[in-house]
Amino acid sequence: MFSKDSKTKSDTVISAPSSGGASQPISATPSIISADLRITGSLHSNGDIQIDGRIDGNVDSKSLTIGENAEVNGTVTCERIRVCGKVSGEIRATSIVLARSARVTADIAHKSLEIESGARLEGGVRHLESGPAKDAEKTKPLAAETPKIAKISDAAPSASASQSGGGSAAAL
Repeated sequence: MFSKDSKTKSDTVISAPSSGGASQPISATPSIISADLRITGSLHSNGDIQIDGRIDGNVDSKSLTIGENAEVNGTVTCERIRVCGKVSGEIRATSIVLARSARVTADIAHKSLEIESGARLEGGVRHLESGPAKDAEKTKPLAAETPKIAKISDAAPSASASQSGGGSAAAL
């Protein structure tokens, strides 16, 4: 029933070579920003981050999970992101999942985008053709790419328009 096996549970640490040739430990455990923590400033990690609190600044990581009650105000750049909370700013990632509880007001640049039913998204969406998501930093903002839309002019209709029953349109 009970064994005297002395196995201990520990976090897995993997050594990866850095650019200087020395090993640098990479933890298999994500860095966690707890619900009662608010950070003003940028975060950078070569690993995974789970945010349950509030970040007012940019976030750069390999993988990112934004919890249901979390809020990020800034630019998020990563390979994979799952958003369950709020993001305001910009998201650049290879793979993006917006969960049903997500509330996103941001421009998005992605290779893969999944939006669950119930998620809210306000902003521009652009598919990345090639290269990592970080290459999107070199491109112009999505707002600059918004096409001009013709609108109906408030001026009195012209004679030809009044004969056909339509109004006049003017390009922006």
